[in-house]
Amino acid sequence: MARRPLLGDAEADVPAAIATLYRRSDLDRMEQLAQPQRLVSALRRAELWAGDERGLSPA
Repeated sequence: MARRPLLGDAEADVPAAIATLYRRSDLDRMEQLAQPQRLVSALRRAELWAGDERGLSPA
């Protein structure tokens, strides 16, 4: 969802959905998975939507 937030008919709901899922996730594991999949910018976007301070620093 964070990689392509405008895809589909639910673009207004995507940030809230991602923020909810992000808060329930293992953040270290998500970081480990994002790097080899080249999805770090999508993870940073999710961090911003969730209000995580790590999303405010450069990747």
